[in-house]
Formats: sequence, C-alpha cells, structure tokens
Amino acid sequence: MREHRREFRIFSRSSLFDSAAIREQAERMAAQGWLVEGISGFSWRYRRIEPRPLHFSVVYLAGYTAYDPDNDAEKQDFLEYCSQDGWRLAAWWKSMHLFYNESPAPVPIETDPLTQYRCVRNALLWGVILPEAYVLFASFSSRRFRRTLTLTPAQHLADPSFFWLVIWIFCSILLLADLFSAFAWIYRAGKAARQGIFLERKTSRLGKLAFCFCYAILFFLVAVYLTAALGLAGTAVLSGGLLLIILFLSFWQGRMRKAGVSCWQNLGRSFGLGLLLILLLFGMIIPAIL
Repeated sequence: MREHRREFRIFSRSSLFDSAAIREQAERMAAQGWLVEGISGFSWRYRRIEPRPLHFSVVYLAGYTAYDPDNDAEKQDFLEYCSQDGWRLAAWWKSMHLFYNESPAPVPIETDPLTQYRCVRNALLWGVILPEAYVLFASFSSRRFRRTLTLTPAQHLADPSFFWLVIWIFCSILLLADLFSAFAWIYRAGKAARQGIFLERKTSRLGKLAFCFCYAILFFLVAVYLTAALGLAGTAVLSGGLLLIILFLSFWQGRMRKAGVSCWQNLGRSFGLGLLLILLLFGMIIPAIL
C-alpha cells in the first residue's frame, strides 16, 4: 500500500486565490485518507493518513514567493502563533499557505474581515496584478505591436508571424480577463470588508471553462506553428524537453528553499540554470533540423 500519491492539477495564478476551492479539495482528500503535504503549479502531493474530517484554512502572506526559504524568521513566528490554536501548516505555494486543524471546532486564524481582505488584496497585487499588467504593457508598447496596427487584413495573412499574432491575442485575452476578475473582486470585497464581511474570491465554472478553452486554442496554435517549423519529431522533442526543464526547475527551487537559500539567490540560480538548459535544448534541436 503506497504511503504517498501525487495528483496533477494545473495551479494558475487565478486559482491560487480561490481559497474556497483549495479548502474544499483538501477537506475532501483528508476524508478519503490523504493529507496534502505539498503544492506546486503542476501537482498536489499527499501522504496517507487515517480517514477523518479535518478543518483547513487558507492564509495569504503578501510578499512571499516560490523562491523564499522555508526557515524565514517572520514566517516561523507566524507558524508558531498558529500552532498555539492547533493550526499546522500542511502546504504552501508562493503567498498561499494552507493550514489544517484536528479540533472539531477550531479557533479561526483570521478573525478581522478587513485585515483578511487587505492580506489577500496585497498578495493578489504582487502575485497577479503587477506581473500580468507588466506583461500586457510590454506587449502593447512593443514596436511589433505598433507595426501590426498599420497592416491590412491581407497583409496580416501574408505575414509569416501571423500565427504568433493570433497566439498573442489569445494570451492578451487571458491576461485581461484575469485582471478584470482581480479588480472586480477587490472592489466587491473591499465594500464587504468595511461592512464586517469577508468575501472569498471564487472562480466560476464558466470562467474555468473559458480559460480552458483559450488554453486549448493556444496550445493548438503553438503546436501547429512548431510542427510546420520543426516537424513532428522536432516539436515532440522540444515540448518534452521544455516540460522536463520546468519539472526539474520546480524540484530545484524546492531543494533551495529547504536548504535555506535566500530568495534572490534561489531566483538567480534558477534563472541561470533554466537559461542554460534551454540553450542546450535548442542547441541540440536546431543542428538536427538544419
């Protein structure tokens, strides 16, 4: 009988702040005898326990990233504070920290709706709004984008980079929809918090389907373009290589966190290692194609 299991789940920036869905997933698995012990952008990792109902709470600590060390002093103080009421850290990813409590009626970690709202808002600002707004600003202000505004539809179709233009449009739609959702929650939750109510941020089923649809189209367009440029074998090697690099870097970041390496050192080493691996991958593929 295995003691650990891994469930592959795409954990996007948007779903990172769907605290209700995260809590419900953890509670459902605990009732089946699996306690979450690790979360990444691609999977949830569980360990076997005695099936029982557990209470979970999601807390957002603004400023924490996937590169911050596990032994951060401020974070350890907060964990000590939570442990006094029986809350134990099950898993965390970036600013999201998932706690569990075995008590049938635990004391909530956060009791002030306004403070809770500000914590989520600040984490949302640093984790979603600023990065996505920067990507959109850099894209819209680029020379290539300004050039596309002067082209006719016929010129667009004749342009070799037409596929990338379509891909860029779908990426922009995803980012704009995510930003609109974030600002809408900030407005509604701010009003509710001032009235003493904390409004959880939830991702609707329609929104999830829309994002999945856009991601499917995006994947299809990229696959068509790469297949035309590299061939089926080259596309398979490139896709598999990039997936292995992403998984390896995720493992590397986790090892650096556990070793107590600082955020900036972890980020620098991961960036340098990732760049080196990508250059090696393209160095193997391009000569084979030529």
